[in-house]
Amino acid sequence: MSVVASVVNPKIQLNLGDPSITWIHRAGIAGLWMTLKQLEKLYPIFAERPGNLTWLLTPRSISLEWQGQDFVVLDWLLKQSFQINEEGLISLTGLNTHSINIETQINIHLGITATFLQHNQVFKFDGGKSWSLLVDGVEIDVEYKKAVSYAHQHFAKQLCNEQGQFLQQSIGVVGWLYPGSVVRHVAFTKETKFEEKPELAFALLYAPVACHYFVLRSHIKLEHTQYALVIPEVVNLEIYAQEYWNLGNLDYKDFHVSSLGDAALRFLTYETIIELATPVQVKRCQVMLFGTVIWSKQQTTRIEIAVVEATEIIDFIYKLSRIYFPEYQIIKYKNKNFIISDVLTGTIADNLVKGFPWWANLYTIFNNQSLLKLITNDGVYKMIQNSEWNL
Repeated sequence: MSVVASVVNPKIQLNLGDPSITWIHRAGIAGLWMTLKQLEKLYPIFAERPGNLTWLLTPRSISLEWQGQDFVVLDWLLKQSFQINEEGLISLTGLNTHSINIETQINIHLGITATFLQHNQVFKFDGGKSWSLLVDGVEIDVEYKKAVSYAHQHFAKQLCNEQGQFLQQSIGVVGWLYPGSVVRHVAFTKETKFEEKPELAFALLYAPVACHYFVLRSHIKLEHTQYALVIPEVVNLEIYAQEYWNLGNLDYKDFHVSSLGDAALRFLTYETIIELATPVQVKRCQVMLFGTVIWSKQQTTRIEIAVVEATEIIDFIYKLSRIYFPEYQIIKYKNKNFIISDVLTGTIADNLVKGFPWWANLYTIFNNQSLLKLITNDGVYKMIQNSEWNL
């Protein structure tokens, strides 16, 4: 199968310029790009792949071509892309998980199962496991559910008909594939359900590969956690893949933030993101906050969403807050150690992304005796001395 044939008559073709796609579709295309690039190393000769599967990757598009039954090829590709390691953790081939430390692997697993794969119908597990991590010399036990299987591995059945051929009509898409896509009216399920073209549903499967996950722990009730899902604005597939891979191994503490704005700006101020951004490219991301609501306490729900742009002055102020306030504390609660991120940094980050002065509403923290106990330095005074006041 020649490269020319892949361009002329692809079975699946995806392009960042498609006007019908959203942030999470583009993240999915990036995740697929990253996965195929890693699979090139594992299966460099396309004759080793089912149906002589081949692909063409450009900075803006992906084209896939193969021979034979579509189901056989897609099922192989999805099972190669979405795996489970010996520790029972979700293993994403696109991230080259063999080179990622256990702390990063656990965070990705927890993040995906708290955002995309919350329901036991799409994530099968066999009990839980506790892993002991050392943070600044302090032992922290992290618990997670050991994966047996998850929906991404078996989605080829939904993409193909009974004859094993790729579907031509739209298919229903639910929340685990596209967070927030729910039936709008139970009485009119067919008319109000979210539908997607099969090739775009296929792209959505790979969104978890390109996204980032952060833990938000309550400063008042330490056992209460939320998760922030950060969806990057992908404008160049090759550059974004390299950005992600260049992040390397992060520590467990690096995945903890104290607000939605803190999660977004933590991602946007990663050094590799800054270095590889082009001068004309604005750094932006979309961030979703997941938490429990009173009418559905059995699982977390998308409770807040924002598009965040990191301007030069926002970068500057946010980085100052990271310097002048301690990034985190380790607190013992009910015989367990927990990491909590600085409450002032989170408040300042939220102010910045909402367009408020960085000092807005800080008085509410100083008036709260429970939160006041968590403030351990004179960071506010240093911020006043060194920050810009024209915000």
